[in-house]
Amino acid sequence: MVQFLTERVVLGVIATLAVLGLFVFLCRTRRVSTSVDEAQLDAIQRLSKAAPELRGGLTEASADQTVKHLVELLKCVAVGLSDASGALLSWDGQANHHYQDLADA
Repeated sequence: MVQFLTERVVLGVIATLAVLGLFVFLCRTRRVSTSVDEAQLDAIQRLSKAAPELRGGLTEASADQTVKHLVELLKCVAVGLSDASGALLSWDGQANHHYQDLADA
């Protein structure tokens, strides 16, 4: 009887270790294999930073926070955000002389 319990304990420990090993293997971070995958992952991470500001709606305050992330994400000189009526809510970046062109349009 004691030998049977010992064998069961050993098999239980082996099974537990196998399950834990499989869990660690499946949960470890996966390496991104291509530059396209890296770019997509980077874009998703940057957009996730901009999303909380927009949850309450597009306002001047949320646009000011969002354009900072969009300039980094798009890797462009400047970004302007306008509302549905075309009113410019926020501008960030260089090329400020274009700001006036957009404000009137």
